[in-house]
Amino acid sequence: MMLAETDLTKKIVEMSGQNVFSCNLCGKCTAGCPISDVMDIKPHQVVRLVQVKPEVLLESKAIWLCACCLTCVSRCPKMIDIAKIMEAYRILVLSLRKEDFVEYSPELSSLLPVQALVAVRSKYSMIHLPSYHPIIRLKKYFTRERLPMLMRGMRT
Repeated sequence: MMLAETDLTKKIVEMSGQNVFSCNLCGKCTAGCPISDVMDIKPHQVVRLVQVKPEVLLESKAIWLCACCLTCVSRCPKMIDIAKIMEAYRILVLSLRKEDFVEYSPELSSLLPVQALVAVRSKYSMIHLPSYHPIIRLKKYFTRERLPMLMRGMRT
């Protein structure tokens, strides 16, 4: 049975370049994900939600927690790059918001866990992820509204 694609599904598939409909939901991506335990939506669930209810992911904390370590794609028998799907969602969410961004500074490293800073560096580095959107950079991850919530580990 072929699933109907919504406009948001089409946009995410186009932005990420991933065929989410080839996923067989084996769960290998989630089993290998080093941070799946803290995600509200697991990697294999992300792919399924893109297929059937993509708007749920717009409010998910999983899209911000993904470290883009590419373990998921290395384990996937269909070679679906979930990190690119997560990046597409982050770009979409950030492009819809008009917020006052905080510049990255060394002081942030004393406020946030090192893992969060490394993950953000991976997400927004043009050196490591050259195919990702050029406007989104490290400094745009931390907004004045989101910074206190990130420090407390709350959903943004």
